[in-house]
Amino acid sequence: LDDILENNDNTFDPDGIVEDNQIIPVTALDGAIQDWNDLDDVRDEPGEDYVLVNDLHEGTDGYGDVVEGDGFDSIPGFSGEFDGQNHEIADLELVAKQGEDSTGLFASLDGATVEDLTVSGELDITAANDNGLLVGVATDAHIENVHTEGEIDIDTVDDTNPKWHGGLVGGAFGETTITESSTDVTITSVAEGDTGERAWYVGGLAGFVGVNSEVSESFAAGEIRASEVDEPGAGLNWPGGLVGQLSGEATIADSYTTVDIRDRDGTQAGVGFRPGGVVGKTTMKGGSDHITNVYAANEIEDADAAGLIGQIVEEEVEIENAYWDTDLNDVSAFEDGSPASETNVEGLETNEMQGAAADGNMAFDFSDTWDTAGGEYPVLEAIDEQKQLD
Repeated sequence: LDDILENNDNTFDPDGIVEDNQIIPVTALDGAIQDWNDLDDVRDEPGEDYVLVNDLHEGTDGYGDVVEGDGFDSIPGFSGEFDGQNHEIADLELVAKQGEDSTGLFASLDGATVEDLTVSGELDITAANDNGLLVGVATDAHIENVHTEGEIDIDTVDDTNPKWHGGLVGGAFGETTITESSTDVTITSVAEGDTGERAWYVGGLAGFVGVNSEVSESFAAGEIRASEVDEPGAGLNWPGGLVGQLSGEATIADSYTTVDIRDRDGTQAGVGFRPGGVVGKTTMKGGSDHITNVYAANEIEDADAAGLIGQIVEEEVEIENAYWDTDLNDVSAFEDGSPASETNVEGLETNEMQGAAADGNMAFDFSDTWDTAGGEYPVLEAIDEQKQLD
């Protein structure tokens, strides 16, 4: 490089990026996002392709104008490709106001692709449906290697029962695929009223997955917390460690959750109605749901909890190779209803799910998809191991 610069009168652009196997200056790249103003401008041409060329945070140009105050205005109807290049959009602030559904970095993805991105920040919801840190509603979208971190607060407000909230996605419809992605998010229902005030279908990864959509090789960490209330059952309906509601020939494969579901103060008063270690509720609506190669290692502080699925409607879910840690959550696999078929569905003790013992007790593909990760729970080979163990 020194020889090139000295002998050929060339200059080196420190902000150049690799695109199509070439190093090109950022200024020559169509759709380059360098600051918050560039990100905000995506809404003007939501069908184009974009590349995030550096991290965005509160110190990046445009933050005060675009984010501070009322929060970032979610980008609606995005249908292009968003390449995060493994950069992070940090310090994001989002506000979902009453009556304004579908909030996230993107309000909606319509046939879009989002990949190689981390989003971290806070989402405050007041009586609104379909909310997630990445996207409110994804339809026919492809989400790959996307990770979210942060906090989500849900205020139900006067018996409004807002539905479908997830750490990554509010609702996934129409053959949306979520793969090699993760969340580490604390989701709290902040209602302080009676048992009629509940947030419905809250999932560590997604609030709703349905209509032929699929989650694969992904995981959720963090917590889902119910309100501090006197009445058991207030705060949450059908929360799930991974997905709130699964419906309409949806699939979860090779995924796991360590999301604890508890009262905000950590008591045993009960977190709500039919919490499930993996899924809160499955409903048929057009075809069988499929759950295969999954596990839950989480605590659920509720007498009606289930190790895997809180409630099964119409018995059309097919489940295979599914496990939960009975030392953390000593309950049955299903609280209400039974699957159409089940194979290798078993509660295991912690030491049976960790280290080399997992290979003998869990019928996963430990050659290509899963790794035993020393003395820990199994991890996914497609996602950085340290991210999963932190």
